[in-house]
Amino acid sequence: MNNLNRSAITCSQKVKLLNECFVDIDQQAQCFYGYQQQYQQFGSGRYDGQYISLIVNDYFGIHVEKTNKKIEQQGCVPKQSFAFNFLMSETDDCIINGQRVNTNHAFILPPQHQYLFLTSSNMVMCSINLNIKLLELLPVTCHLAQEVKLLSFSPSLLQNLRLYIQSTVKQFIQSPSLLLNDIMMQHFQARVTSMVTCLLSGYQHCETSPKTLAPQQSLMLFIRSRNLIHSDTKYHSLNALSLALQASRRSIEYAFSSTCGISPARYIKRLQMNEIKRLLQQNKNTGKSIGDIVANWEIWNLGRFSGEYQQFFGELPSVTKAGKSARPSYQKNPHMAGKFFEGFGPGSINLK
Repeated sequence: MNNLNRSAITCSQKVKLLNECFVDIDQQAQCFYGYQQQYQQFGSGRYDGQYISLIVNDYFGIHVEKTNKKIEQQGCVPKQSFAFNFLMSETDDCIINGQRVNTNHAFILPPQHQYLFLTSSNMVMCSINLNIKLLELLPVTCHLAQEVKLLSFSPSLLQNLRLYIQSTVKQFIQSPSLLLNDIMMQHFQARVTSMVTCLLSGYQHCETSPKTLAPQQSLMLFIRSRNLIHSDTKYHSLNALSLALQASRRSIEYAFSSTCGISPARYIKRLQMNEIKRLLQQNKNTGKSIGDIVANWEIWNLGRFSGEYQQFFGELPSVTKAGKSARPSYQKNPHMAGKFFEGFGPGSINLK
């Protein structure tokens, strides 16, 4: 399929560095192992993503992800994990469970909690994954492990963490032999953990407000609507949703606009495009025509569909079906880390 430019370096039984580029969001979604992530592309155009993951041991890992298009990410935190997440670059606001996230924020994902994250275009996100056993050694964080929380920090403190991770991970990518140095890896884990602890000691909880959080009632209505839309195509209309949920059309429309910024109709259209692309890529459909595949979605005008598909994914459906999607723009080479980290160097983040 499209698993391209994969670089996996295991330097010991514990330390592992992954450096991968993707044109397929489903393959990128699987990089955050154990989180059961599912992605939907929302932004139009050819997808180019990258994922860097540094697993130091069973208790500590760093994950940096770049997406060039708006993506809906759904997942569930593993039982033994706790994630501290923040944006690495200045970008439009992202949304976590209805709350708007910018570069002054971090959000906590506790064990076994579900999340719905809506990225911006050209987002670079860092996730520090801590084992719950390590969390028990940090009393300041224990009371934060109960629910998904959006936290606000001093810009300079969060910036220090960004720059340290940026410079150190880039160094590991360019010189992977450094991963064999146990003392260096222990220092890296200890320093990042200490910086996170320092941040959590002085955080401010973001209070619910119309500017930062979709009203809880609307958020729950969006989630219920979304679950129905994903469960069966019979709910792929506003009238069907309104009848099934016993909610007004206006309430459902507001739930979508306040939570993810688009109408139910546009959400359903994007979901259909993503699902059709998956069907085109599946080996079991190799012998089927494109017309047969899209007929299940009650699409009969193939010319119009092909045009919409090309506009949305940057390629014709026939190209997708033939497995000839373009390669990622971030080609694997010794300077790849520099390309990935372009756009969030020391002077590029506009901290307010």
